[in-house]
Amino acid sequence: AWMMLVGVAALAFLASIPLTAVSEAYEPYAWSYSQTLRQLFAYSNRRVLAASIRDGMQGAGLLFLWPLAVFLLLDWSYELLGIVITITLLITIFGRKLVRTILRMLNVHQSASVTAVLAASSWVLRLAVISPTTVVIADSLYHTCVPTRRFGIDHIAHEQAADGSHYVDERTALKEMGLAIGR
Repeated sequence: AWMMLVGVAALAFLASIPLTAVSEAYEPYAWSYSQTLRQLFAYSNRRVLAASIRDGMQGAGLLFLWPLAVFLLLDWSYELLGIVITITLLITIFGRKLVRTILRMLNVHQSASVTAVLAASSWVLRLAVISPTTVVIADSLYHTCVPTRRFGIDHIAHEQAADGSHYVDERTALKEMGLAIGR
């Protein structure tokens, strides 16, 4: 077994040798700091800014306020919190495919208004939680019905991600700034 490990390590080392011929490439940022601020509040970027601010507000609620509220609702019980999270995860795993299939059959799976209604209804339920069961229902509704690509979470940093883990450019910088304003 250790021979195979040494062989794989040697192969990885040999595969990295051609990388020495690759030169560094630096991508320039097109705007200065003041131009970036002007672009943030420019009329042409109004929709991006508004959506980013809303996502930032939702992210602050989803990543900070909601877990704290659930924990307090459950009387600081780690065991009950684990049970609630486990049940929510199981319902989400098995319910997501079913809900997506139903939305596709109704031909509304890419409708922004349907997604907004489902997300808003889950937040209305979150505001009305009174028991662990309603916590499971509200979270399951959100996680099964709202597409994950719509609200990006960087799982490594446990932070909201404006770029959806793709790349960073000028538009992504505007989205990040909008998220920060929303938070």
